Amino acid sequence: MAGNSSESVINLNDPNQIITLNRASQLPTKLSGDNFPTWRAQLFTLLRGLDLLRFLDDTHPERAATASAAVRTHWFRQDQLLLHAILASRQAWTILERMFASQS
Repeated sequence: MAGNSSESVINLNDPNQIITLNRASQLPTKLSGDNFPTWRAQLFTLLRGLDLLRFLDDTHPERAATASAAVRTHWFRQDQLLLHAILASRQAWTILERMFASQS
């Protein structure tokens, strides 16, 4: 499989690595009003495993105004991919928790 061009390797130690999510394969449970705990658990473990949870909990230091322009640009690109994957990062996460957490 080494010659397979669709295969990619994620290097979590590379600060320039941009990680994309494939919702269809990595998040098989689609969010509905009845399954927030299951959906949240899947997303939480995926983001933790990819070291992306910090984009949702405001602990990502590169977001700070003191970071270099290149670092902030990288942070913004990764955040936008997460935004696309879950339709909004921190704001949506908080809204979804408020909306669905009481149902669990």
